[in-house]
Amino acid sequence: MIKSFFDGMLYKRDSEELGIQIESLYKSEFGPGNLPSKRKENRVYGVVVPYSQYDYSGAAMAWAYKILAESYFPETYVILVPDTKGAFVNYVTVFDDFETPFGVCKVDLEFARNLIDLGLVSFTSELNEFTLEVQLPFLMHSCKDRISDLKILPIIVPNLHNYDKLVEEILKLKKDIVVIVASEMSPYGLKYMYLPFMENVEENISKQDMVLMKNMINFEYEIYLKFIQKNRIPILGKNCVVLGLELIKSLGSSSGELMCYYRSSQVNNDDNNSVGFGVVVY
Repeated sequence: MIKSFFDGMLYKRDSEELGIQIESLYKSEFGPGNLPSKRKENRVYGVVVPYSQYDYSGAAMAWAYKILAESYFPETYVILVPDTKGAFVNYVTVFDDFETPFGVCKVDLEFARNLIDLGLVSFTSELNEFTLEVQLPFLMHSCKDRISDLKILPIIVPNLHNYDKLVEEILKLKKDIVVIVASEMSPYGLKYMYLPFMENVEENISKQDMVLMKNMINFEYEIYLKFIQKNRIPILGKNCVVLGLELIKSLGSSSGELMCYYRSSQVNNDDNNSVGFGVVVY
């Protein structure tokens, strides 16, 4: 069992308080405005969702998980997250389930083993990645109606080596999936060692993010990656976006829809250091 590490820091530790926190985010200023309604059978292939502490990115996350809560329930949610510590060379997954304040979040063990047997993904017994952990309570809350059936396949994405082959093999193994891509938009400030603009910062950094989100919506992931590289934007989840969009497109999606965008500076009034939170649904 992989135990929670960031509960009490990035989100509430107590299950009752966490439930209240998540519900308040749905209704918050930047959230969707209300709680998820009853699940329907409309198909959603994937979402791009941020991963900061709930006080900042939680309202944006609520947009993504409201859509998932109201849509077709798949056999497995594939969650792609960045390697924020630079700990891995290859794609990595786990066999152990995750312990959360809401209970156990189960890993699709057969799916994980089959991927590892193909040699494209490696195994780790220790996984302490906050970009993944913050997704789990939100996902479990959105799947309350199917909690006993909920399974995930987490994949750490340190690079894009053979990503097209990985997509091909994932779809050979299982097509009844929804893809959750953990990534954020442009950071800004000394904290992130990124200061591309000295004037009209919020306006210019938001314009930059709009270019990136347009690329994501239209599956222009090669253009997206080149734009990031050209402008040296330190987006940790960029590789997750490229892999995730290739997978989502291969599942049958033709375009995405921007559901939400704001910057952390709009929450904490810190214009000197900020990060963009965008949610795209496919």
